[in-house]
Amino acid sequence: MNEKILNKASQLPEEPGVYIFKDQKGVVVYVGKAKKLKRRVLSYFRESTWAKNEKAKRIAEEAEDLDFIMVTSEREALLLEANLIFNGKPKYNVFLKDSRTYPYIYISADQYPYLGITRTKELEGSYFGPYTSAGLVRKLLEFLQKVFRIRTCSYDLSRVKKPCFLYHLKMCSAPCVEKVTPEEYREQLSALTDFLEGDTLKVREALLKRMTVLSEAMQFERAAEIRDILSSMDDLYAFQGVEASLDLKADILAVSTGLAALLQVRGGMLLGKLVFDFPDGTPIDFITQFYYAKGNRIPKALIVTGLKKKDIKQFKRDFQYIGDPRDEQEERLLSIAFKNIDEEQK
Repeated sequence: MNEKILNKASQLPEEPGVYIFKDQKGVVVYVGKAKKLKRRVLSYFRESTWAKNEKAKRIAEEAEDLDFIMVTSEREALLLEANLIFNGKPKYNVFLKDSRTYPYIYISADQYPYLGITRTKELEGSYFGPYTSAGLVRKLLEFLQKVFRIRTCSYDLSRVKKPCFLYHLKMCSAPCVEKVTPEEYREQLSALTDFLEGDTLKVREALLKRMTVLSEAMQFERAAEIRDILSSMDDLYAFQGVEASLDLKADILAVSTGLAALLQVRGGMLLGKLVFDFPDGTPIDFITQFYYAKGNRIPKALIVTGLKKKDIKQFKRDFQYIGDPRDEQEERLLSIAFKNIDEEQK
């Protein structure tokens, strides 16, 4: 038994924190969290623990050094652990593996931000997704252009002298030649962001109202343009193949048999049906790594089973709701998530 580590462990505080085991080369082999650091770390060196937990025994046998980071709460320890695991990927930790690369919708951080599709998160800006299908993302991007007229080019606008064809197709408001004020552009961008966050019903109602006003004013050509946009919105819903109410904004998470499946529903639209390799992972592992370590957007609601009351309490400040299905619709969607796991194993 490593006396150096035992000596360090015996001097640890009984406070919340993260502990880090390293091998003889200084490589991190395991990261863990604890409400009481000293008690938790010392447990790795008891034969009673080894009898029940083979992995704990291997960690204790391989570890040659120990570090720790104190924090002020269990929640902070949980999130710090997730980041250290995700970034370092220690050999004995469970970490989320993307079984494939998914696309995101990207909004740049420019004065006049542009929209794009990306499979990485390297640039400064906002990311929405990940989405399951590149085809759905392209359809969604085209719809967003028609409704909100945000630019999709990444040009240096100071060098542009005339608007491109998208302006004439009414799919861009041409900030490059000041056809729109900064204030108007920000309003368009804010409405687009709300839509991607799930306020799709608000957009549909606004479009219907505008179409009615134009028709009553006998501006039939412009009313027909709105009708076509609404038709594009209906095509988006038809493309997804899953029914959900228009007011539902939630992620549906299933974790089972080494896999995790996540359905992302925004405004009744299924934007993501994601599957990840997740050997020995738990719902808590997924939540901390996917939303916090990877920086994906946190939904208003997360439907997931198997959480304890203390687990739910830790995430209450970030999710408006987290826990078991609240109605038949959410039960059906959770069942679909588990079926996706079954399909991956065939």
